[in-house]
Amino acid sequence: MIRCSKCNGMPNENDVIGWKCNSCGKAFQVKKEQLHNILLKKEANPEKSLCKCPSCENIIDDGKENIAWKCSCGHVTVGKLDDFKEDGKIEKREDKEEVVPDVPTGNLINCPECGKEISSKAKKCVHCGMVFVEEKAITKICADCGKEVASDATECPFCGCPFEEQGLQKVDTIIKSKVVKKNFTKMVIPIALLALVVVIGGVIYNIKVVKPKKVAAQNKATYEEAIDLLEKGKYEEGNELLLTIPDYMDVGTILEQIKWETYTYSCVNQFKQYLKNPDSFTLYEVAFYLDDEAHGVYASLLGEVDFSYPAIIFRSGAQNGFGGNTTGYELFYYIKDSGYTYVASCDYLDEDEYYDDDGELKDKDDGAMEVMLCMEINKIKNESEEVGTVDINRIKTVLKNDAYSTVKIIE
Repeated sequence: MIRCSKCNGMPNENDVIGWKCNSCGKAFQVKKEQLHNILLKKEANPEKSLCKCPSCENIIDDGKENIAWKCSCGHVTVGKLDDFKEDGKIEKREDKEEVVPDVPTGNLINCPECGKEISSKAKKCVHCGMVFVEEKAITKICADCGKEVASDATECPFCGCPFEEQGLQKVDTIIKSKVVKKNFTKMVIPIALLALVVVIGGVIYNIKVVKPKKVAAQNKATYEEAIDLLEKGKYEEGNELLLTIPDYMDVGTILEQIKWETYTYSCVNQFKQYLKNPDSFTLYEVAFYLDDEAHGVYASLLGEVDFSYPAIIFRSGAQNGFGGNTTGYELFYYIKDSGYTYVASCDYLDEDEYYDDDGELKDKDDGAMEVMLCMEINKIKNESEEVGTVDINRIKTVLKNDAYSTVKIIE
């Protein structure tokens, strides 16, 4: 026997038990004793169906329907028909009269006059007395005037037409009165209109509410998955996902950032080859400049520069040869047939920082080259058009996870 999951109690005769049809959703109330009698009969003849839904005539005692029981403690427990078997073998109770399940048979209709339930076979309403079936003696219709006359008349008392066999029309029995037909029409029209309103309302609700919510949830899931892929360095997969939702949130901005970020990873791969401790590299800033006239002497030393790609300037930090951390600026050009190439680095963008008080270069070996690079970077920054934007935090995440080495440039 089913037990309450809250108080561990079992159903008693006064508890409310609801039986729900899985096909149409209609529910009706039964008693514990009724369930017991149904189980008793089912045990004797398991293949026989005893109960049908009054609404859709679906078999409801096959053990699949949900039966909700409200315990005296107030908690509701849901089970199947077999869950209401008493512990041990079900035995027929001799001390009580057999209770027939109070399950509607589906043969009831509502009286069109008073609205109460009556049998569909009733000739009159047992509640208000309205007559539905009116029996009349057999009559015949005059073929000439259309009047109703007695069946034994030899001629029409209204027009004098003699009756011949082929002109007789018999009226056997009027099954339903005109009142029933009239009331039935009155009931059908409002129900049809109500059904139409419900259908139209459902369609509008689905278009205006349900569908947009579903699309929004799908777009959100796609967006979050794409961002996760980008942070893992899977830029091609992330870019493909974002292209499916180009108008969602800031996707348009991110799609533009992806191009510039892939340029950045290409330069990082180049620059790390020159570091004694590549893992110490930290990127602070990255900028992109597009203008072939601003490129200086270094542009001609590396090969044929493709000026359709921007010059890229890093401000970064890394560990030097003595174990200390230094910051500086790096310049990259896009060389045809080679891709982005590391040009050189300098420590400052202020030219005066490279000279001592006497106007001599502080670094006799590399100072001149650093000054030239400093001048070239300043010229690019001052005279070129700055383009592109990146999410520096996303770049730092990808670099931290060491997930950038296989990222390819995405145009």
